[in-house]
Amino acid sequence: MLKILETNPTEASFSAFQNLPALLYPQDSAKFRLPDAWPTEWLDSCFVVLENDVPVARASLYLNPYLQYEGRQVACVGTYEAQEDAKYAQMLLQHIENTAKAKGATFLVGQMNGSTWENYRFSLHHDSPPFFLEAYHHLYYNAHFEKNGFEPIAYYFSSVDKSIKHNSPEALEAEAHFQQKGVTLRTIDINRYEEELARVHAFNLLAYQTNFLYSPIAEDAFMRKYAPLKQLINPDLVVFAEDAEGNLIGYLFGVQDFWNKETKTLIAKSVARHPDKQWRGLGLVIGNQVCKNALKHAYKHIIHSFLRENGTSVGLSQTYSGEVFRRYALYGKAL
Repeated sequence: MLKILETNPTEASFSAFQNLPALLYPQDSAKFRLPDAWPTEWLDSCFVVLENDVPVARASLYLNPYLQYEGRQVACVGTYEAQEDAKYAQMLLQHIENTAKAKGATFLVGQMNGSTWENYRFSLHHDSPPFFLEAYHHLYYNAHFEKNGFEPIAYYFSSVDKSIKHNSPEALEAEAHFQQKGVTLRTIDINRYEEELARVHAFNLLAYQTNFLYSPIAEDAFMRKYAPLKQLINPDLVVFAEDAEGNLIGYLFGVQDFWNKETKTLIAKSVARHPDKQWRGLGLVIGNQVCKNALKHAYKHIIHSFLRENGTSVGLSQTYSGEVFRRYALYGKAL
C-alpha cells in the first residue's frame, strides 16, 4: 500500500525522510561525499512516499517569495530522491504540484532546494567522477520529472581547462586598460575572512541581480554557507578587483578539487563583476591572474563549474580553453 507522509525536520517521523538515501545508494557511493542537506530557509514541507511503511521516495516543497519565472510565482521541488519505479515519482510529484498550487504558486521548478544559492539542477550523465562540492544523484531522476510534465527551462555545464593558458594579448590589453583606470587586483585577506565575506555578500546583491532565477540571500545565511571554506582555500586563488576608491568590482573564488587525487585541479567556484558596462572585460583580467597564481601552486587543470548555457560566464570559459565534461538540466512546469 502506498501513502504519503508529510513531515519536517523537527518531527520524529523525519527519520523516514532522512534515512532514504541510505536505501537508494551503495555505501561507497559518491552520493555520501557530501552531507545530506535540507536547507530550512523557505522550506514549507517535506514529503515521503511509503510503500508498506518503507520509504521509497521523498522531496521537499520550498516557497521562496522572491522567485519568479516569466511573471509566474515559483515554488521549488527540492531534496528529491526516489526508487526507479515511475509510480513513486508520479505520486510524489503530483502531490507536491497540488500542494504548491493550493498555496498560490503558478510555476514549479526542480530540482532546487529553495534558491540558486543551494543545490539545484540534475546532472545529465556521469561520464566522469564528480568534483568537490558537486552533488551526485541517480540519472533516472531526469526521466521522473520529464514523464510528469516537467520540461527543461535551463541547461548548464561544467568545463575544464587542461592547458591553463594565460597572458593572452586580449587579457594583457584589458589589464593595462583597467590599470590606467586605477583598478587593482589583490588576493583575499584570510585574516579578515569574515569581513571579506561580508563585502562579497553585499557585492553579490548587485552583481547577480539579473541572473536567471535570482533571489537574495541573507547575510547571516551567506556567512554560514561560506565560513567552512576558510580552512580549505588557498588565499592566492581568491582574487578581488577593486576600483580606484577601493570598491569591490569583481572577484573569482577558487577552491581545490580535493576529490581528484590524480591531477591537482582548481575549481573556479564563483565569478562575478560589476554590471556597469565600463567594467566589461574585467573577468578576463581576473581569470588571467588566477591562472598565473594557479600555475605557481602547481595546478594542472581548472574547472569552470556550473555555467548556464548562453550565460555571461560562457565566453570566459571558452577564452580559457574550457572543454565541457558535464551537463545539467533544470526543469519547470506551469501549474
